[in-house]
Amino acid sequence: METIEDYLSYLEAHGRRPNTISTYRLYLERALGVLEEAGLPTDPESIGVGEIMIVKTALGDVKEGTRMRYCFVLGQMVEHYTGRNPFNEADIMWNREIPKRTFITLDQFRILCLNANPQTRMVLVLGAFLGLRRAEICGLHDSDYDLKRRTLTVRGKGHGPDGLVTIMDVPEVLAEEIENYRARVRESGLPREDDGLVQNDGRGIWRSLTPATLSWMIKSLSEKCDIEVTPHTLRRLYATTLYNEVGADLNTLRVLMRHTSVQTTLTCYVNADPQRLLDASDRASEVLSGVLGC
Repeated sequence: METIEDYLSYLEAHGRRPNTISTYRLYLERALGVLEEAGLPTDPESIGVGEIMIVKTALGDVKEGTRMRYCFVLGQMVEHYTGRNPFNEADIMWNREIPKRTFITLDQFRILCLNANPQTRMVLVLGAFLGLRRAEICGLHDSDYDLKRRTLTVRGKGHGPDGLVTIMDVPEVLAEEIENYRARVRESGLPREDDGLVQNDGRGIWRSLTPATLSWMIKSLSEKCDIEVTPHTLRRLYATTLYNEVGADLNTLRVLMRHTSVQTTLTCYVNADPQRLLDASDRASEVLSGVLGC
């Protein structure tokens, strides 16, 4: 669809990342596909509040939050061409879903590491020691790791072709893990398809992990150990360790987590930690029990 491609070219020229462009293409193609199937025009001038509501209703097979993103992106494209945003005009009321956030303890992390194969272990330590996201781990190259300076260049969320680029210090223990993993790759004698820092050796060749492969690896380990864990759980472990065990203040934690707002750090990591909530509840019970003379 020419309209979509022109809009995506505009976004790309203004610094949107390839992953964002890919997601927007998926959303827009499906949203306009819904309108086509309904026999409705798909040019931006013809898309109004009614069309937004049709898309929202037709996508009943996806979660409500995802449906809203489809409609939001469609509204943005229409606004780009016409100056009006039918999504905003619709003023849709919706129930914001509370995301399920999984946390693990340090003991559970130890069990996962002991039962992981070398590739999955690298994912575990990069996520827990540096708080890296799934896509950030998959995007690491050999050249991003500076052995002499013991630093790692990470491309995170943000605008521009490389996103927010951060040079992170690598703890000594993590540096040893990286070198041990690299040695294993060299000693395997298998060819390498690319220069990904973390690779999988399926089908007799080393190749970089994709986000889907990484998630599958963690899911398999989760089932093996009977511990509920996702790739982002490791980032939460990094945050809770810094806050609960190290005693980092909130602003330091925000910087290390590479968050723009401390509110994100509080809402998604600190205040969402179930163990912290349980500990606080237990302490409150102890204080109140003392008042009652129990």
